[in-house]
Amino acid sequence: MTYVDLKRFRLEHGNMHQAVLAEILGTTQPNLSRMEAMRKDLTDIQYENLVSRYGDEDVKKYVRPNPLLNIVGKVRSCRKETSPDISTLAEIIRNQQAEIARLNNRIEELTNLLLKR
Repeated sequence: MTYVDLKRFRLEHGNMHQAVLAEILGTTQPNLSRMEAMRKDLTDIQYENLVSRYGDEDVKKYVRPNPLLNIVGKVRSCRKETSPDISTLAEIIRNQQAEIARLNNRIEELTNLLLKR
C-alpha cells in the first residue's frame, strides 16, 4: 500500500474532477473523497492503475509518507516512520471540529423536531 497525495495529483493534472480519478483507480467518487480527507493509502491495484495511466515517474512525484502514520499507530515496514507536521495536525483538528459542529447542529435540529411533536 502506498500513500499518494491524491488531491495535489488531481489539481496538478488539469484540475481533474474526483469522479475522473475515482474511475481510473477503480473506486467511487465518494470513496475517493474519503481517501483524500482521511489520507488513506492506495491499494497496490489502485497504485498500479495510476502508474499504468500516468507513468511511474509522474506518480512517484506525489508519493509521500502518510501524514497520519503516527496518529493511527500503524507502522509499515515499507517506509520509514515520520511524524506529521504541525500544520497537518492543525488541519486534521480543524476538519474534526467542523464535523463535530455539523453533527451537533444536526442533533439540535432533530431534537427540536422531536420536541415539537
